[in-house]
Amino acid sequence: MNQEKPIRILYMEDDPGLGRLLQKRFRRMEYHVDVVPDGEQGMQRCAEVAYDIILADHHMPGLTGIEVIRALAKDKDHPPLIMLTGQGDEDLAVTALKSGASDYLVKDVNLDYLEHLPSAINATLANARLASEKKRIECELQESERFNRAILDSLTAHMAILDEHGSIIRVNTAWQRFAMENGIDRPGYGVGENYLALCDTSSGPNSDDAREIAARIRAVSNGKLPEYQQTYECSNGDTRRWFTMRVSRVGNMNPSRVVIAHEDVTDLKVTEETLRQLSQKDGLTGLANRRHFDETLEKEWARSARNRSSLSLLMLDIDHFKLYNDQYGHLMGDDAIRQVARALKEQLNRPTDLAARYGGEEFVVLLPDTTMNGALHIAEQIRATIETLAIPHVKSKVAPVLTVSIGASSIQAHASADPATLIHVADTALYHAKQNGRNTIAHG
Repeated sequence: MNQEKPIRILYMEDDPGLGRLLQKRFRRMEYHVDVVPDGEQGMQRCAEVAYDIILADHHMPGLTGIEVIRALAKDKDHPPLIMLTGQGDEDLAVTALKSGASDYLVKDVNLDYLEHLPSAINATLANARLASEKKRIECELQESERFNRAILDSLTAHMAILDEHGSIIRVNTAWQRFAMENGIDRPGYGVGENYLALCDTSSGPNSDDAREIAARIRAVSNGKLPEYQQTYECSNGDTRRWFTMRVSRVGNMNPSRVVIAHEDVTDLKVTEETLRQLSQKDGLTGLANRRHFDETLEKEWARSARNRSSLSLLMLDIDHFKLYNDQYGHLMGDDAIRQVARALKEQLNRPTDLAARYGGEEFVVLLPDTTMNGALHIAEQIRATIETLAIPHVKSKVAPVLTVSIGASSIQAHASADPATLIHVADTALYHAKQNGRNTIAHG
């Protein structure tokens, strides 16, 4: 970070409290943050001030974050964009990145994202600088040896230049540092070695991939491919790391020169995995969400059909929950839902069992390799455990405490049948449980 010229940030956020909080935190880091309450004012400010990076909340009055990103991305020289949202939706993240965002962060209720935001900003700015420096390399590689060395060594990616035969003719400091960190203490490591030959003659589980990479590098060198990119895992012991390899030809030089850059994208991969997990979880309870349940049901249905095994489903509904909310308020209602979710999860002992929030005060439990008798046993454990929680419910027409009604279904799946059958039977059984007085179990 340049201490003489603080990084200037525009933050589009309609929550003034969050805006002030971010300004206060970033002031200590010598970041200068301007906050505007909506996208329209943000667009106007971008036209007046040269910002280093833009943060845009998705849910704002008027223009959404996606709309702002699309509008700003029309200018090829726009500053890097990071979208912030309280909605952990994988599809939204993909849309943001495709629309021109450099990164995507989920605004969690505990405000943990504020701790990760500075590193995300620094990584985004570093990637922008890397892209800019790569363009300069492609245009200026014919300049002096000293200038080329200075440019190469200023890059954080591990870079090597290959001649037309695939031999390494130059590496940068980051390449050598990476080699030393991995036990290869030899100055200029790789220079003079044939990178393509190493790939062609490699052995082990990834040998086919290495030969495919060599073929792609040759295609770039021969002008048959404009560039090549591949992300791969390169773990060291218990530490999992990911890199993106980019291969590009340097201008129209003859003989050809190829630049290979290996960039550490572990943080991006971890973020993607976090987003994937968030997209599968219910934000209130931490249980699987409806989407994750639907996907798991499809898989378990197919497995049940292959193995000819039983697949069971429990559908639960909190009794008279609307009356509970009316009496105690929605905050207490949310807390009651969380307690029921915890009790539900505690009764499941197998990793294949899945508890999910199906909607509102309704839950489902998917039980692979479980007969109806087994499902009813677990259902009774769940019902009794929730009743034992003794959550007061003075408006209940069933008991003075919170209770649940449960519908159970069990089936041996068939590949040609519809998994929705299992849900329909459990839902019907749940209806009968309610008709039978609630706080009870019925099966179909």
